[in-house]
Formats: sequence, C-alpha cells, structure tokens
Amino acid sequence: MPFGDGRELGLVLTPHLDLSRCPHCATANPSISFRHSFAARPKKLSLAQKTNGCELMWYVYVCESCAGLVGAATQLMPGIQRPSDGAAPSAIPGVRPNLNDWLVPIPRTTSPDVPERVASRLRQAEETLASPTPSIMTSAAAVDAMLKEKGLKDGSLYARIGQAVAQAIITADMAEWAHDVRLDANDERHADESVNEPTPEDAQRCFDFASTLAELLFVLPARVRRGRTPPKAP
Repeated sequence: MPFGDGRELGLVLTPHLDLSRCPHCATANPSISFRHSFAARPKKLSLAQKTNGCELMWYVYVCESCAGLVGAATQLMPGIQRPSDGAAPSAIPGVRPNLNDWLVPIPRTTSPDVPERVASRLRQAEETLASPTPSIMTSAAAVDAMLKEKGLKDGSLYARIGQAVAQAIITADMAEWAHDVRLDANDERHADESVNEPTPEDAQRCFDFASTLAELLFVLPARVRRGRTPPKAP
C-alpha cells in the first residue's frame, strides 16, 4: 500500500494542486484544479494499521492541459469531523492544513543511480514531449550518453547499440525496440520533405525506450548491488 508516498512532496491540498509539472503530460506549472472529494477507509486490518485506523479524505483533480486525473489523500485524524463528500480542500480548523499523504500518480523522478548527464537529458526529453522534434533529439542524446558511460563511444548510435548487444550490455530485444522507434535523430536534424513529421506519440516511444534503457543499465544493477550488500552489524 503506497500510503505515505506523497509526504516528501510537502504539498498542502488546496483547490489548485501546486505541482511543478503534470504527472501525465509533463506540462510545466500546470493548472490542476479540484473537481470532487470523498472519504474512504481501508477495511483490511493490515492496511488499516498503516493509516492508524483513520479515514482518508480523497480529493480528485484534473489537469487543464491534458485532462488527466490526479488523486490526493489526506489522513483524517481522530476526533476531527470529516468534510462532506464533494467539499473542496481547505485547512482543518485548529489542527493542520490538508497535508498530502498519498498522491496518485506520483510525479516521475529520475533515480539518483542514473548519472546526472543522462538524467538531465531524460528530464529535458520528458519536458518537451509536446514538441516531438526536440524531445526525440534529446532522448537520442540521453541514449548516446548512456552508451558512452558504458565505454561505447565510436560509431553511429545504432552501431553502438549493436555493440552493446554483442557485449551483452543490453538484449537483442532492446536493440530491436531501438530500431522500432524514431531514435535516430538524423531525420530531425536535416530538413527532408520525404520524411514524415514526428508526432507526440513518436516522441513518447523514444522517451519510453530511453527511460527503460536507463533503468536496465543503471537503476537495476545498483539495486542488485545494494541487495547483495550484507547489513552492517549494530
């Protein structure tokens, strides 16, 4: 149960959710507006213990850019009268503001296990998804940076992806996926009337590939290393 996942964001739930980017469309400084609310309580004992047996007040928001829904919950402390269903979020008098305890979906973040030069390109690629050409070029730059981190520095992007398969750095399926997306940014760098304009879907597929590659090359190996490290004696 991911209750508590949203606390690190430090959000106070108000009629407009103050997220720097929409977790769906990555629009910067989005307008994410309140639409509805309702209370709910976990009935399974092991899960109810996570909320100390308290109800959760859920607030449903919508991004005005993409119409994606965002749900945010605050824990209702004992002895506090819960707001009526449909009520907009506001401070609970004399107790605390509506602090965000659970956000769905949680905003995407880049793992600290990903090298910063790769992570910065992934962030830029996601932030420009609505502009396919720069997003595709930046996803390609992220993949380029990942391969260089693994010592593959010579040749075209696709040639080095082939080298990564030969060296068992990635699987053949990953290489086939790379060829299925418009990852080669040469089409985007040179105007050519015979090349179809890229779409936001093309950009999303390139970004998905680059994000998955980062997960395979950096995040999962780091997680395995941490899992194999025995805990220190107290």
